[in-house]
Amino acid sequence: MPRRKSNPLTRKRLLKDPAFERSRENMADFARAGSANKLLRRALRPIIPLCADRYLSGRLTKRMAAIVYSDPAGSRGAQKITREALPILTGFNLNKAKYLQDAFYACYEVTADLDNGKIELYVPYLMASTMFNAPSSTHQVEVMACAASVDFDRQEIHYLETARQQFAVNDTAIRSVRLAIDVGKETTDPIIVLLGINYLTAVCDNKMAIIDKALNAMAVVKVFT
Repeated sequence: MPRRKSNPLTRKRLLKDPAFERSRENMADFARAGSANKLLRRALRPIIPLCADRYLSGRLTKRMAAIVYSDPAGSRGAQKITREALPILTGFNLNKAKYLQDAFYACYEVTADLDNGKIELYVPYLMASTMFNAPSSTHQVEVMACAASVDFDRQEIHYLETARQQFAVNDTAIRSVRLAIDVGKETTDPIIVLLGINYLTAVCDNKMAIIDKALNAMAVVKVFT
């Protein structure tokens, strides 16, 4: 019986052979998701060290791929990040070990007045002693709202703005909280809003330091397109 000739898979064959056209298309779309992942992580670089887990890049690439594959207009291999699909990011947690809903029990809403360049996180009812899942060594809890404007088509980052407020962990006062972020009027690109919870403990000279970033939580809570 004659022996079949082997046809080894080489880089040249993968890039040129018509039999691998579908593979090349999938690779192009996935590469676009990888680029979007890198761009967003670059935009969030000042806050990632506070809360992100070691697998953030892989998890975010997977979420970005879902956004790319949902592009209804692009053909396979030419799909891209669209404004309409960006809200798929909502609910994405930067720390897989600590989801936002497991750290913060209060209800909140995020609104935008983009004509005046304002984004607001509003918590109508907050009692710090019962609405944070804080470790026993916590003295202060910090609530941080962030807004990032990113142009995925041009691979540009316009800004990352933050607003934050701290509360004593044993505070039993009931209050409403407003965190206002001034984003300006310069950009019409999508704005990704995140909410984070950091736990702080007292050190020398009454300064506060993060206990352990693995305990902190942050998630995408709104995308304005």
